[in-house]
Amino acid sequence: MGRKDVAEALRARDTCFQLHHQHFADNEKDEVWITEVSRRRWVILTKDTEHHRKRSELEAVIATNAREFALSNASLSGAEMGRIFASMLTSIVRYLDKHDGPFIVRVRRSLELVCIYPK
Repeated sequence: MGRKDVAEALRARDTCFQLHHQHFADNEKDEVWITEVSRRRWVILTKDTEHHRKRSELEAVIATNAREFALSNASLSGAEMGRIFASMLTSIVRYLDKHDGPFIVRVRRSLELVCIYPK
């Protein structure tokens, strides 16, 4: 996910975060890491736009009460991904304060949050 750019943008905002590659292989199945991340009560920030479409991944989101914020466009540059996530941190925290998992929320380039699961 443009991990260097996203990490730099989040670090500049004094945000506590973990990167996928620090805990999982790059080719780890999504349902495996979603389950573990959710068990730890971490919030998922991702560029993967398909978790709500793939049955096993959506089942993992639901079963583990995952809280996922997914960029609405996976082809953004790493710098753009970092800028969007960093710009949306306050809105993400507000959303987390008001909603329990499971959920998948789109983070749009226009700096909007749109819940896609549950509908």
